[in-house]
Amino acid sequence: MSEKYDYLIVDCYNLMHISTWNKQERTVEGNDGVHHSEGIIDFLSRMETIVKQHLTEDGKIYWLMDNAKTSIQRYRKSLSEDYKKTRVEQPAWFYRSLNDLELILKSYREDSFLFRLKFLEADDYVPSIISNVVRKDQKALLVSTDMDWCRSLADNVDVYKNHGVYRKEDFFREFGFEATYSNICFFKTFYGDDTDNILPALEEFPKLFFLETIKEFSMANSFINHALDGKILYLDSGWMARIERDRDALLLNWNLVTAPEINLQELEQYQVICHFEEKKLRISYDTLNILGIVDKRVKTPKKSNGDIMNDLLGGETINRKR
Repeated sequence: MSEKYDYLIVDCYNLMHISTWNKQERTVEGNDGVHHSEGIIDFLSRMETIVKQHLTEDGKIYWLMDNAKTSIQRYRKSLSEDYKKTRVEQPAWFYRSLNDLELILKSYREDSFLFRLKFLEADDYVPSIISNVVRKDQKALLVSTDMDWCRSLADNVDVYKNHGVYRKEDFFREFGFEATYSNICFFKTFYGDDTDNILPALEEFPKLFFLETIKEFSMANSFINHALDGKILYLDSGWMARIERDRDALLLNWNLVTAPEINLQELEQYQVICHFEEKKLRISYDTLNILGIVDKRVKTPKKSNGDIMNDLLGGETINRKR
């Protein structure tokens, strides 16, 4: 029997990118251009599988969405012009698909919450959701292949990737150190991150020294101050000089890889409370020509499309050309 979780926390951009890869056959022409729906079909299918296998009957889902273009330009971009330059910009239809998906998820199910805020990325919300929402006696499953999400691995928090559950023990076997928030931040600060185009600050730092560092320190500035004061015995004068020389790069990387603090009040302010609304889903599915292909809960009506539009007058719609 599959392990059950009280919360699913979903990296929607990450999963949508995976779902869309080489799945561009089904299209519909809209007023704002072509809409591809194969990624949405695959996204919803994957999520239904995960929900059935891993979500408790009264479990909750948090849909976390990047603001795919503006998040790259947030305050981190002001710190480093190179930040996320390696994130390949997707075709315009991909961003339209994300907007279509967001509209669907708002009406997809009860007990779910959606976050999409300008200048915040999906992984920014994760530590705050876990610390403010998930109790110690509850379990959460993070749905993402992004290493940043492994910062929140814990006894009651696992990651779903590559069609399976990935635990903190799996991370330790793969990387050789415990998956804590500060440990992974130190790893990316010292050795960089190709995905986000973060350059290494101490690329040659020996693995043994790294392991000793994460045992003793949880903040980069504390590590730097102790190193420069000569209080870290395993660092000789050469490493002390190197750390002093690259102090700014170390602090820059640390600021790039750490998430902003979001308190419970802010979380509640940012969240959209989602509900199952069959009529709104019907119009979204019909507009994308996927009605009857996804979501068996939403029945194909005998009414004409014009009748459906009249029923939903005042609801959210996706404009398209027939």
